[in-house]
Amino acid sequence: MFKSHTNHLGFRIQLTLTTVILLSAIGVGMIWYNSSERAITQAIEGFYRQSNDVVKDHLDEFFNNVRLIYKQQELMSDELDAIVQDRTKMQQYLTDSLVQHPNIEHFYFATPEGGFRLIGRDPDIVRFKLPESYANYLEFIETERPEASALHRYIIHPEKQNILLNTKEYYDARKQPWFFQALTHDQAVWSELIKREEQQGELGVTLSKAEYDQAGELLGVWGMDIDLTPLIDELESIKISPNSVITILGRQGTILTSTRPDHVAAYGELKTIDPQQTPLLYKVWKYRYGHTTEVSPVYRFHCQGQDWLSYTGYYTLDGDDRVTIVMLSPLSDFTSVFMTAKDTAIILTLVLMIIAAIYGYYGNRYILTPIQRLTHAINNISKGHWGQTLNLKRNDEVGQLADAFDDMSRHLEQTITHLDQEREETARLNLLLEKQNQELEARVAARTLALKKANSRLEKLAFYDPLTNAPNRRYFWQRFNEMRDRQGCWLMLLDVDNFKKLNDTYGHQVGDQALQHLVNICNDTFDEPDFIGRIGGEEFAICSLAPDESTIRRIADDLLKRIASIPVSLGDTLITITVSMGITQCEPGSKGCFGIADGLLYQAKQSGKNKALMMNLQERG
Repeated sequence: MFKSHTNHLGFRIQLTLTTVILLSAIGVGMIWYNSSERAITQAIEGFYRQSNDVVKDHLDEFFNNVRLIYKQQELMSDELDAIVQDRTKMQQYLTDSLVQHPNIEHFYFATPEGGFRLIGRDPDIVRFKLPESYANYLEFIETERPEASALHRYIIHPEKQNILLNTKEYYDARKQPWFFQALTHDQAVWSELIKREEQQGELGVTLSKAEYDQAGELLGVWGMDIDLTPLIDELESIKISPNSVITILGRQGTILTSTRPDHVAAYGELKTIDPQQTPLLYKVWKYRYGHTTEVSPVYRFHCQGQDWLSYTGYYTLDGDDRVTIVMLSPLSDFTSVFMTAKDTAIILTLVLMIIAAIYGYYGNRYILTPIQRLTHAINNISKGHWGQTLNLKRNDEVGQLADAFDDMSRHLEQTITHLDQEREETARLNLLLEKQNQELEARVAARTLALKKANSRLEKLAFYDPLTNAPNRRYFWQRFNEMRDRQGCWLMLLDVDNFKKLNDTYGHQVGDQALQHLVNICNDTFDEPDFIGRIGGEEFAICSLAPDESTIRRIADDLLKRIASIPVSLGDTLITITVSMGITQCEPGSKGCFGIADGLLYQAKQSGKNKALMMNLQERG
């Protein structure tokens, strides 16, 4: 009875499937293994979250100690009026404050008219060719007058008069981000990362505070740059494994401090995230800020030949300003034994898979070979080779199928001659019909192509500016209104600075080339669905779906730099143009966006050009 069952193809297929299912049980073991690996990963994630809370506690203690200097000022408010008016008292006050607070890198004061006085540590003695001993002295920087004017840099020598190092032609403290941000807050506020003069790099964060007299008049703005280096020792003490890395980043990817030596500042300049110099941080940064939606703070990735696990947390300074806490650890620190077991399990799984593949190959060969012969015979018959037979001597279902095919093939050979004659006549008629259809299709295709070209030209004339190939005024506002009402957007108005002077100097043809050059740069800067339109002579508008204010600010700054750094080429002559911008946020159904952006554009023009002024929904009220 068993022998009769073995002659049935269904029994053999069932046996093969049973074997495959048994081999698939290996996959269940692998699933169990992966669940164990996830348990270890989740435990590491718990350690990360606890470490992140500890880091925040350290940051609270560090930054609160720095704020104490402004608390002390509140106790001596009556004396500050006299101090800020007297150069000697101001210099002494700044010096004493700096000496008492080792975490402060610079302490300074700006007058309402843009004047500036600063006391700082670690002067750049290499640049000014001074003796090595001068590195321990303090640096004094002040404007020539109490208002914005020439800026002088000194070394404060204990035995000599202040040593003048250099002079900067003009400096206006009112144009600095920390000055403006202090005026918008009642208390001390953490500002943007501050850069040293001569582009020596970003140091840390700045805490600034506006000072008012008893009558409510602005006396000036205090500011201090905070050195984050002392945090490194504290971060080292809370690492969860020997090879773990804890790094604190600024908003633009600046590495403020890190437990990894090759991440910290070199030659007085802080490093920024870079795919070659800091590949680990670059992977995490790209993951965190390469998504438009919220993602998990835990990220697992492969880099430098091993698997890593990272945790990203945030510490809010003031308002929307914050720093990013990144913790990384190689999984090998925790799972070396586990990874060895994983490799053994993978090798065993591969061996069993090879055995299953060999068995399946020979089983399928026995089952499929007759079917392949049948397929080959049918193909030959379809090509006109009649009389094909299999002559397969088997007692199973495939053998019965082969016998039936042989009978059909012999009968088909007897009747095919008559069918061939009818087929030839049909082929002749079909060939004639096909030729007529091809001629008709060719004429229809030619007509359709001509119509498409005509419609394309009409659309180009109706919706696009013929000079710059950008959407014209009517088409831009149509698309802008649709995008604004659908999901909200940013409106950016651009106007070429001194465009009339450019036309008067070089002629209108050069002016046209400058406009085309501007549109090309904008198209290279913005990706779909953002778009630009020409709404006036030298005035353009851009609609952008940037997710937040920091992104649109970065895009605007990058666009200003690119326009100013890429000149218009006129043979041997290069002409540099700049633009001014007014930017506002537009929510669905909002009105007056153009008026707000146009007003900001006008202010940018009046305040020096080549800049972008922005207003978000909160600032508009």
